[in-house]
Amino acid sequence: MNKKIISILVILLILIVLILGVLILRKDSVDTNTGFLGLFSGSGTNLPTSGDQPTTGDSSGGATSTTPLLGDNRLFQLTTFPALGKLLEDRVVYYRRDLGHRYFIDTDGENEERVSNFTIPAVTSVSIADEGRVSVLLSLESEVSPSFFSLQHTGTSTAALLLPSPAVAAAVSPDGESVVFLEELESGSRVILSSPSLTDQTVLYNDAFKDFEISWVDASHILLSSRPSAFRPGAGILININGTSSSLLDPMPALDINFSKNGTSYLYSTIEEEILTLRVASLLESSSATIPVRTFAEKCAWSTETIVYCATPLPTGDENSVFPDDWLKGNVRFDDVLWKIDIENGTAEHVADMFGFDIVHLFANESFLLFNNKNDSTLWSLQLYEDVLPSPAPEGESDN
Repeated sequence: MNKKIISILVILLILIVLILGVLILRKDSVDTNTGFLGLFSGSGTNLPTSGDQPTTGDSSGGATSTTPLLGDNRLFQLTTFPALGKLLEDRVVYYRRDLGHRYFIDTDGENEERVSNFTIPAVTSVSIADEGRVSVLLSLESEVSPSFFSLQHTGTSTAALLLPSPAVAAAVSPDGESVVFLEELESGSRVILSSPSLTDQTVLYNDAFKDFEISWVDASHILLSSRPSAFRPGAGILININGTSSSLLDPMPALDINFSKNGTSYLYSTIEEEILTLRVASLLESSSATIPVRTFAEKCAWSTETIVYCATPLPTGDENSVFPDDWLKGNVRFDDVLWKIDIENGTAEHVADMFGFDIVHLFANESFLLFNNKNDSTLWSLQLYEDVLPSPAPEGESDN
C-alpha cells in the first residue's frame, strides 16, 4: 500500500472520529434555531420540541412509572385525596373535592391547617381570588342540576350563596371584589357581573352561541372562550366590565387561551395542519410567534410576564386519538416533561421529567410550581432552583 493511499485512509479516519464526536456532544442538546420572530426583544434559540424529549408510556398513553425522575427531594405531595387549589405568595389554599372543606398548607407540605368545615360535596372546579378570601366552587352532587357557590371566608367562618340555576360557568376576579358568571338560555348565552354577595348584577354580554368557558384576564377584563375541540373552530372574546367587547382571535380549531398575570400577553394553542401548535401574543402587538413546544395552553402557567412553565406531553404512540378532545374526556393520559420558557430572550430550560404525571391546573411563582396530577386529582408542588437541573435519562437507558 503506497503512502498516498495511507494518507487518504488516515484523513478519512480523522473525519469519521470528528463526526462521531460532534454527534456525541450534540446527543442531549436542543437547538431548533427558531426564536420568537422578534415579537418580544431577543431572538433566542434552544426551544425544545416533543421530538427532543425522552419517551415513555404505552401506546394507549398510560403511564409506565408513578415516580418522576427528579433525582432530588424538591417534589412534595400536598394531598393524598383529590383537591383543587391555588398558589398564593408563600402558601397554598385548597379545597377537598369530596367535601369542599378549605385548607391552607405550606408549599413544602408542612403546617397544614383546615380553616373551614363548610361542606359542599363533589367539587369539580374552583376559582380563587389572589388572597384566597373569596372563591367560586362548582358542585356536581346532582348531575341533573350542577350548582355554583360564591364563598366569602372570614377566619374560620364561611358565607355561601348559590348562583342562579342557569349558570354554567363562573369565576371570581383577582381582587375578590367581583364575580362573573355565564348563563345558558334558549336564545344563547349571557355574561353577568355581580358582587360576591350576588347583588348589583349587570348583564355585560349576550351571544347566540353556547358552550363557553369564562375567566378573568385582569381586574377589568373577562375572557369568554369556546371549550377546546378539534371538531370545531373556537372563539376568544375579550369583555370589558364597562360592557364593551372585542374578538381576540379569528376562529380556529382546538383554541385554548392562557393570559399572563397582568393581562397584556397570552399563550394560545390550536391545531394547524393537523399539528398542535403553541403561540405567544401580546395585546400591545398585532403579531404572534410560535413556541416550538407542543402542548395545550392550559398546561402552562405564567410565573412572571416573561417566564412561562409548560408541561409538554411525551408522544403516546396513539395515532387514532383526537386532541384535545380525547384527553379532556380522560380517554388518553400523558407523561409530561416540564420546561421553563423565557419569552423575552427565546430560550427554554429543562425542569423535570414527570413520568406518571399528567399535569393540569398549573400555577407558578419564582420559587414553586403547584399542580394537580390528572390521573388521580391529587395536589403537588415542585420547588424550583435558580440553576435548573439537567434532564436525567429515563429508566433502562444510559448515556452511552
